[in-house]
Amino acid sequence: MNYGDTEAIDNLRYIISYLAKEEQKHGHYHYGASEVPPPSGLGRPRTL
Repeated sequence: MNYGDTEAIDNLRYIISYLAKEEQKHGHYHYGASEVPPPSGLGRPRTL
């Protein structure tokens, strides 16, 4: 995700609010983002 793409971020927040049913959260909203680690190189190699 491009963090500069505010439209995509707003769309994701809309989807999350639908799935989490914000109206039942009583004002306690917790949004966050995590970083995806680089591939570890373990396991069976993948072929394209």
